[in-house]
Amino acid sequence: MKKFTAILLSVLLLCSVLCGCSLIENITGNIINNSQKYEVGTNTADGWHSSWIGLQYKPSSSMVMATNEEIEEMMELGADVMFEENGKQMIDWAKVTTAYEMMATNVKNNSNVIVCAEKVAFSNMTITQYLDTVKSQLSSVYTSVTFSEPTSQDVGGIIFTRVDVKTTYMGVNINQTYMVTKMHDRMVSLIFTCTTPKSLDSMLAGFSAYTG
Repeated sequence: MKKFTAILLSVLLLCSVLCGCSLIENITGNIINNSQKYEVGTNTADGWHSSWIGLQYKPSSSMVMATNEEIEEMMELGADVMFEENGKQMIDWAKVTTAYEMMATNVKNNSNVIVCAEKVAFSNMTITQYLDTVKSQLSSVYTSVTFSEPTSQDVGGIIFTRVDVKTTYMGVNINQTYMVTKMHDRMVSLIFTCTTPKSLDSMLAGFSAYTG
């Protein structure tokens, strides 16, 4: 039950943030044409890697990777992004507004990490503006939430903007860290939900530059 709760909390926070941006995109219809077409990474029980993002993740012995089927079920993909190829149902990831690349959970302390790539509505949107949207969405969902000042975080040679979030949900204290960077037409986010002080460092240690 604790493991399910930890995953649910992370997903709830993620959805509360991304719904606002997706709504703006649906209203305006202002989708960016990107010459650098987005390509989803490869996710397996042994880890995750993405040449498009330039990162890879190797889980420790205490981390369990969510399967592609579990991630796709969590995303609730619509028919507009599905197609059939050689008798197999496929996903056109370039059409997916918010793609969850991977999710891994620590079976010992229930901390978890999600990697997602969200298509932004406007090409001029900055990371600061995106994080302001994150803060606004979270503040509208939770009665008490605090945010750290943005700092820079190097992950696998890529510079992310980091914001730490503290809030409470159904009596449970939640510590999350958002690390965001802009790549072409998408905001790439690493979202960590931590239950112990050393959880973040442990999960971060699994990330490195993509080596092919």
